[in-house]
Amino acid sequence: MAETVSWDETTNSVWAVKQVVLPCQILEGVLLFQAVVENWENISNFQARPDDMLIVTYPKAGTTWLQEVVDMILNEGDVEKCKHAPIHIRVPFLEWPPLNEFPVSIAAGTDMLSKMASPRAIKSHLPFQLVPKSFWEHNSKLIYLARNPKDSMVSYYRFDRMTSFRRMPETWEEYLRDFMQGNGMYQILKVP
Repeated sequence: MAETVSWDETTNSVWAVKQVVLPCQILEGVLLFQAVVENWENISNFQARPDDMLIVTYPKAGTTWLQEVVDMILNEGDVEKCKHAPIHIRVPFLEWPPLNEFPVSIAAGTDMLSKMASPRAIKSHLPFQLVPKSFWEHNSKLIYLARNPKDSMVSYYRFDRMTSFRRMPETWEEYLRDFMQGNGMYQILKVP
């Protein structure tokens, strides 16, 4: 297996990860990582709060930039407060599954969020029909960011080639065809 070198923000060091293809599964017509589906009960029953801010984007649409902007606003522009932890801790990923060997243990997004004080900024790539109902019931704030699909597609292709989290088509043309047919991650699948 090939290895990828990545920057670890928590220790300001480099770590290598063996590239593995993570299994995927369809949930309510949406292709998700199997680990997300296995943690679905915790995700769907997540209890939002009225002052939560849910940042929803399609992957590779500028999510991290928006997370940083929202965190900066919540911290009233204090850069030092924003440096206290990496972005995935300050703005947890709602559907992130618990990972025990990735290369370090990372708690599930729902677990991290349940321990956070309000107001919470929360990241998600879920399509609206899969967003936990408590966000709608509590009238939580929602920030949706869209990017030109062409740009997202190129960025996602490069990301997938770098990480190898899921099976990659051999060519850009195959990747583009799959995306255009609605067969990409977090897309509502077109089932014949």
